[in-house]
Amino acid sequence: MPKGCRICMSGGKLTLFVTGLCNNKCFYCPVSEEKRRDICYANERLVKSIEDIVEEAKLMNAKGTGITGGEPLLVFDRVKAYIDLLKNVFGSSHHIHLYTTEISNRVMELVDRGLDEVRYHPVNLNISKIDKSIVKRIRESADIGIEIPSIPGRYKDMAKIVLMAGDLGFQFININELEFSEANYKQLRLMGLRIRRKHIAAVNGSLNEAFKIIKWASREIKDLSIHICPSSFKDKYQYRLRLIRTARNIAKPYEKINNDGTITKLVIKTNNPKQIVEKAKIPRTMYRIFKNKLETSINYLNKLVGIKNVEVYKYVYLPTYDRKILVIDKAT
Repeated sequence: MPKGCRICMSGGKLTLFVTGLCNNKCFYCPVSEEKRRDICYANERLVKSIEDIVEEAKLMNAKGTGITGGEPLLVFDRVKAYIDLLKNVFGSSHHIHLYTTEISNRVMELVDRGLDEVRYHPVNLNISKIDKSIVKRIRESADIGIEIPSIPGRYKDMAKIVLMAGDLGFQFININELEFSEANYKQLRLMGLRIRRKHIAAVNGSLNEAFKIIKWASREIKDLSIHICPSSFKDKYQYRLRLIRTARNIAKPYEKINNDGTITKLVIKTNNPKQIVEKAKIPRTMYRIFKNKLETSINYLNKLVGIKNVEVYKYVYLPTYDRKILVIDKAT
């Protein structure tokens, strides 16, 4: 398994979306219309300066970064600067991988600057002419593989890519379960694709097609590592564990970190928050007062709901940059 995937499994990869610009028109592209322009995000944070990238990486104790887009090489100088930044701030062990539709000397230049892993994406499952010598040069200093979506009905195209990959010198192939998004929903539906039963976004038949490739390749292909990345993996592991890493750094002493990475707290509306603290006997480290509100631990719920003239609410929010609130429940 590629090192980038292993770090991703632990929730340790910062997602650095360097631009939404792209000259390709992949029908399955999940990038939202709002992001299909020259815009940059570090996880959910809009990047306005390089300090935003560094801070976001520190908040999650990032062990590496995945550079994605759009097509990152359309902002080549920006990518070079970001690789330099990440290596200078976090050291050579900070693992950086890049998604791109291009295998060229420019990719080799990024490897020379410290890029650790290249993930080539053949547009619409069509491998363009690739210079085998460049793949070989990249392999001398970095890992290089192919990443594709598993598209139902495109078994032959995927098998062709697998057959060509080893001959071209690629070390691994990642096959992603195809997902519906707001951006690609209409096109995927026009192709007759549907959401898999009991799933939010996974395309029905995508995972089975990927398993067929794995089964065939295990008999026919040698010296090539092939992996499947299911849709459920992103939520259960990648995203959830990344949230937990961040939550551990930002949660206040009175806030509870949940198994899904969200954070829970109580918010009490009252005209006399100090009096409420005294009545409930809340230690100083377990609350925060601002204006006519009191924040404290969910553990004090039973004590607080019995006090007159106060409104007690349970808040559940994401430890993302915008601190998105998911739940506001009034306690009774």
